[in-house]
Amino acid sequence: MFKTAVAALCQQHFGAELNASHLPASFASTAQAIQCLASQAKDALLVVDDFVPTGRHSDSALQNAAEQMFRSAGNPWVPQGTRIGWIMGSELFLEPTASNEVAQLAAGSEPLGASAQTLRHRLREHGLLASVDAGRQMLLVRRTLGGRPRQVIYMPTGNAASERLLPQPPWISWAGLG
Repeated sequence: MFKTAVAALCQQHFGAELNASHLPASFASTAQAIQCLASQAKDALLVVDDFVPTGRHSDSALQNAAEQMFRSAGNPWVPQGTRIGWIMGSELFLEPTASNEVAQLAAGSEPLGASAQTLRHRLREHGLLASVDAGRQMLLVRRTLGGRPRQVIYMPTGNAASERLLPQPPWISWAGLG
């Protein structure tokens, strides 16, 4: 019996049609596609087949996909895109340019229609900034994050900040839940 056939027998516990010719994942897929499948599989067995390095320079993508998959096994969090900030304890720090770009993308076909600076002023007006640099008259504060000094948006966390960002709809009552 071959390795793929044995793995397929185990995989068939999760679907009778999953035989050696029809496994759910392959190293021919991108690392991101494999990660997506692994996330969907959660605690179920996921056989990723066809790891066949050739010894050529073109194997780097295959090696990277395998390395990313093995490193993420047992690690519930894997970065999926651009870093827009840092959470340190109960503090949230946003990188101004990246967070603004993501906010603009999230707005979709309806652009926000305001500059990054204007959006920061609106955050301050609504009491959503934990601190500003009054000495420099800036809405960005200086912090060392990720091993280097940065100028970031410093936002509060906790119930009061969450309620300002996401107000409780009037038809929901939290009384007695606790």
